[in-house]
Amino acid sequence: MNYLKTILILSSLFFIACNSNQKAEETPPPLYPQPIMVEANPKEGYKVNVVTGDTIHPIILESGDTLITGVPIPATGKVINPDSLDQPQVFQAPSDDQLVKINAKTNVYKIPDELTVIPVNKDSLTIIWLEEISEKDTAHYIVNTNGDTIKTGVPIPVKGKVVPTTQP
Repeated sequence: MNYLKTILILSSLFFIACNSNQKAEETPPPLYPQPIMVEANPKEGYKVNVVTGDTIHPIILESGDTLITGVPIPATGKVINPDSLDQPQVFQAPSDDQLVKINAKTNVYKIPDELTVIPVNKDSLTIIWLEEISEKDTAHYIVNTNGDTIKTGVPIPVKGKVVPTTQP
């Protein structure tokens, strides 16, 4: 009996929801305002910027004339007689014997085939621990901005962070 009541209530709600008088063809309002359409007026020009509402001032030339925009500016050529120009200077290229070769990179040196190896006796080296360093001996440690003492000459382990990226 309860099962039959539940089906009856759900079916009546379904028919009420389907028969509501909402118009399915209504479109939601636009997210952005529609663009302003202005007809082109190249002959008379514009007095006001239609987007900002600011007044458009004309461009005045040095001669005091107003520059007319949107109209092609005529360009006239001038013919120059080649005899009125100076003749170009001609230089003779030097021969290969006269050329001086200079290396572009002066700090490049060839590594010799036989490298000098200097043996180091590790037994004669003195090992200094951080606890043994006096406060006045700053050759073996540095003090950072937090006041922490950091050993020099000792590699500091650093962990990197791998972040996946995509091509833009």
